[in-house]
Amino acid sequence: MKIIMLVVLLFLSSQSFCQLIRVNSFEVSKKEYEDCPNAQPVLQRDSGGDDTLNAGDMKFKILGSFKSIDSFTFMRSIPDSTFYVVNNKTGWVDRLEGYPTFSSTLKEFVCLSASSPNDAINLYEIKNNQIMKKFSWPFYKTALEIRCVTDSSFYVKDVNNHYWKYQLHSSK
Repeated sequence: MKIIMLVVLLFLSSQSFCQLIRVNSFEVSKKEYEDCPNAQPVLQRDSGGDDTLNAGDMKFKILGSFKSIDSFTFMRSIPDSTFYVVNNKTGWVDRLEGYPTFSSTLKEFVCLSASSPNDAINLYEIKNNQIMKKFSWPFYKTALEIRCVTDSSFYVKDVNNHYWKYQLHSSK
């Protein structure tokens, strides 16, 4: 009986955690950083009316939705500038760690969190009309900008004008 239970647990855990992600980072030149194309989509806003929303004692600025993924609306809370994304189909609201920088496929995006003592870089994935945080890891320098996000890499500029490339590797 214990062996059967162990086999079932191993099967379930392998189904839940079937994709492990490794991250390699290395410094790149300023030229490589600047030459990397940035395919950030443009926010689409409603053409009229007030772009603020009051929800009880909280106030939000509606930033808009991205045309290619119009089932999500992005907002920023006032005055603390926390970013949120609302799933327009389900009403589900997710708090983001920073402003999203998208991959060209719009399947993944990266946010930089500067709200904790240690900055963190967070990778999110849009899958089945949901936003899921794939992982988060610390960034030991103060990051200023994220750009050139693909589904397997992105670039970061730090406060000392050093440029870093993060390469993602999936393994099963």
